[in-house]
Amino acid sequence: MTNQVVIEKLNRSIDVCKLHISRLNYAIEQIETIMPLTNESFSKLSNVEIQAIDQFNK
Repeated sequence: MTNQVVIEKLNRSIDVCKLHISRLNYAIEQIETIMPLTNESFSKLSNVEIQAIDQFNK
């Protein structure tokens, strides 16, 4: 494998990481307004808010 091929693979991996960082930052912004959760507030979450929280589930 040439150095150029290795660099291209690393750059693609870095791009994927940047995309994940962007999505996690968006999720953090979304859940900052609803935290901390209570039983009552949890039951009133929208699908978008639940999706944001789900970004942090394994």
